[in-house]
Amino acid sequence: MVAGVVAVTIFANNAGEPDEPDPMESSIDDPDDPDERIYDLDGYQVVADSDWQVRSSTPHRLVLANGPSLVTFLAYQAGQDAAALDEARQQLKRYAAEARTFKQVSDNSEESDDLETAELIGTGTVDGKPVDVVSSVRIAYSDDYQALAVVSVVLKSMTVAARQAKQMREDFLDQLG
Repeated sequence: MVAGVVAVTIFANNAGEPDEPDPMESSIDDPDDPDERIYDLDGYQVVADSDWQVRSSTPHRLVLANGPSLVTFLAYQAGQDAAALDEARQQLKRYAAEARTFKQVSDNSEESDDLETAELIGTGTVDGKPVDVVSSVRIAYSDDYQALAVVSVVLKSMTVAARQAKQMREDFLDQLG
């Protein structure tokens, strides 16, 4: 009888131990990874470092904040007459309105058979502090004019946040095409 109790005790003590992690798992798939958070935006994923907090969220829009820096993600139907560069300008006006003395530095636009991508890059100030502003839009014509957009307003002094915002923007837009 004592041997049975000892065997049950040993089995019970080992029952809750985790298996070795699978080396093929990525931290993106691990919901317990404290360094990254995944947000669903109308079926598209935004992967954010834990430094970024949700400022506001709807099924089609997510605003993340890192201190005074903001990144807005959008998923929407652009419409048949939409042009990516026009959409980028419109989203910039809508979601970077707090940037004062905005000065456009460049605009880029690319078009393929199915996709159109545009990006506006500029500088400005928010509360007297210099910021970098980027508005990017990608439209998939064959997917009922599905559009993804990202508008970031990041303090120039926040270089880590700027790298994170760029990575989030690229990862989000790459999901469309």
